[in-house]
Amino acid sequence: MKGIKKTIYILGILLATSNVTEAYAADKLKGGEDNSPSKIEEVTRRNRNCFKKGVQVITIGYGVPNLGKMAFKTLDRIHPTAEYGGIGPIHLKYEYAIGDKVGLGVSLRYLNSRIEYPVVGPNYDADNNPAAGDSTYIYTQTFSSIGAMVRANYHFSTGRQLDPYVGIGLGYGNTSFKLDRGGDVNGLAATISSPIPLAMEATIGARYYFSESIGVYAEVGFSQSIVNGGIAIKF
Repeated sequence: MKGIKKTIYILGILLATSNVTEAYAADKLKGGEDNSPSKIEEVTRRNRNCFKKGVQVITIGYGVPNLGKMAFKTLDRIHPTAEYGGIGPIHLKYEYAIGDKVGLGVSLRYLNSRIEYPVVGPNYDADNNPAAGDSTYIYTQTFSSIGAMVRANYHFSTGRQLDPYVGIGLGYGNTSFKLDRGGDVNGLAATISSPIPLAMEATIGARYYFSESIGVYAEVGFSQSIVNGGIAIKF
């Protein structure tokens, strides 16, 4: 009988001790004194993001439409046989992540457009005086623009592969227009450049990575074109 009472007594002590230990552990978790699991989760989630502090990104892209070329095409009614050409805008950007959401870098862009069309005018002698007969001259109008800017991006809702952001750039820019009359001395030639050498851009875009370092990007906004996109390289 004494042995049974002793056994029941010991079991009671063990149960009481277990209940006290569980209650203490529960209170500790509720009180937030041990938050190491959430910290680990936060670090893990951050490491999964494709954009975080220390990341560097280079993008190479092409923009559409070529606004200079579009402006020249309005001359179709006057010069229906005109030929158009040009390139760009070409975009080259570099970004360094100074934080998990903010990046600083540089943005370079270049655009060139031209139109060529025939103009009938008088012949000229060696002294540039009008001579008998007419000649056909090829007039060329050229529009070019270059920009080199410091750019800042703010990244939001970044995930493992998708990296959306908004960005703004400001720096040096030069835009020029030139008329080449193809040897015709009749009339005035024109060369006009930007009075203020300033370039700006403001876009919203996103990058999508197919692997740890290679992806694509697209931006919409004002940057010598309405849309630009291309390859993104992260390291």
